Amino acid sequence: MATTDASTTGSCSSMPTSNRPDPNTSGGAMAGAAPTPEKLAACLSYLRAVRGSATQFFALLAQQGEGSENLMLFDVSTKKEEQADTETKIKTVLDDLMKNVKTLQCEVSSLSPIVGNSTQSNLDLLSLDPATDKQQLHHQLRQCYIWMDKVYNYSTMSHMLIGHSHLNRSQMPNPLSVSKRRRPPAISNNVNVPQQQVDALILSINKQFQDMMLTVSRPMGSNAIVQVTLGQLLRGVITLRGLLIEAVLIRGYNESFLDHQGREDIFKPSQLAVFQRVTDNASAAMLHFCSPYLADLSIRSFFTWLHSFSNLFTEPCTKCNCTVSNNSPPTWREFRTLLPYHQHCRP
Repeated sequence: MATTDASTTGSCSSMPTSNRPDPNTSGGAMAGAAPTPEKLAACLSYLRAVRGSATQFFALLAQQGEGSENLMLFDVSTKKEEQADTETKIKTVLDDLMKNVKTLQCEVSSLSPIVGNSTQSNLDLLSLDPATDKQQLHHQLRQCYIWMDKVYNYSTMSHMLIGHSHLNRSQMPNPLSVSKRRRPPAISNNVNVPQQQVDALILSINKQFQDMMLTVSRPMGSNAIVQVTLGQLLRGVITLRGLLIEAVLIRGYNESFLDHQGREDIFKPSQLAVFQRVTDNASAAMLHFCSPYLADLSIRSFFTWLHSFSNLFTEPCTKCNCTVSNNSPPTWREFRTLLPYHQHCRP
């Protein structure tokens, strides 16, 4: 057994100089360099050799224990021969095992250990998760962090550029600009207005258009509801809050605005697709003409735009010059010129 130790002790010294760590270098190139995949693969191969030799060694020991019981039936000479043969095999396997262990120790000692704390963040550790449903999280989070950094950098640059520019029409105070006396903005008070003012405005619009009749009612208190009848073409309900238009509903001329209880129904849409599109366009026009500081002008502009639908089924489209397209007349009116367009032809 002493011979085995002496032979295996020199196994590490018999290795090439390039594979052994230099004892004089502490924290040098070997300590700082990361272990390569080739070195790790070599360590794993030596580890598998050690496991194989150890398994073979213990298997021979088990066979020797079983064979000692069977050799009691034979003579002494046969017993000695079998015992000597088994000891030779065990010695050979043990020599291989010690040699592999020494080689593994030399290979492991040549690897540079990780000095200090690990530099891997939580995001890097997430990439090591073996679950298949979480493998994409690392890439997605990394892309999210990259875009967040870009947004932060761009916003910082924009803040610097905008901070140096003088916005003369901006309402924000600028310490670099000369202080000027500005007229305070007018306070909009078009919600709480007298009912007489609303009635007078609707009456003047009613006199402006001969073929459009406007009727004012107040079934829900002080807020007015204007019923519009445009010739024998369509009817509409406009809900006002003071001098601001809140909702618009357009229906056909033969459709009633009363529900089953005899009250005005301002929510049920028209059953005809043409007037449903007109309602959508009228809602867009309501938002376009809305002006809290010029409420009278906004209401007059809206009713002027609504009056342009008097030739809904007769005037052709300005773009395609067709009266009917896709089973629909021109239901869109341009806000400035009041020219008719189909939904798919409007500019």
